[in-house]
Parts: sequence; structure tokens; C-alpha cells
Amino acid sequence: MSKTLDVIVAYGMSTDEREDAAKTLVRISVYTDHAVDFLSRLLAVEVANCADPNTIFRANSIASKAVDYYMKLIGMPYLTSTYGGNAMKVCPDAKVMSLL
Repeated sequence: MSKTLDVIVAYGMSTDEREDAAKTLVRISVYTDHAVDFLSRLLAVEVANCADPNTIFRANSIASKAVDYYMKLIGMPYLTSTYGGNAMKVCPDAKVMSLL
């Protein structure tokens, strides 16, 4: 799997379509049960290639976009199921909730 991840990381770093690439690659990695390995590898490459620690994870890299999408894909259903009812009691307007 390491060589496959290396190819994926190289693709993600070379494409201009990082948002679409991140979403597609995260979906594939979740489906194949390799999401943790995939994200760990992406983040390790980003940390290793970081020249300035003040600019790491600034949401322009494939790693940042992949982690962001993974959190939405996996985290949102969890948060909705655990906190959604209470949040809707406090703020019943769904449009306002999406802004928070």
C-alpha cells in the first residue's frame, strides 16, 4: 500500500484540482478502509516538506483539503446524531446553524 500512497500523494501535490482530488481520494480511502493510512501519509509528507511552521495546514494543500473533507464526511453525521437535537432546540433555524 505504501507505493500506492506515494503515487496518490504525488498526484495530489501536482494537480491544480486539489479540492476535487481530495474528495475523491478520501472517498476511495474510506471505502477501502485505508483512510487513516492515507491521511497519515499525506500529513507526514506535508510536515516533512514544510519550510515555515507558521504556514503549515493553511488549507491550500491536498493534505489540508483531504482532512477537512474527511472531518465533514465522517464527523458531521456523528455530530448531528449526538448534538443535533440539542442544537436544534437552541437554534431551530437550520440556516443559522450552518453559519455557526
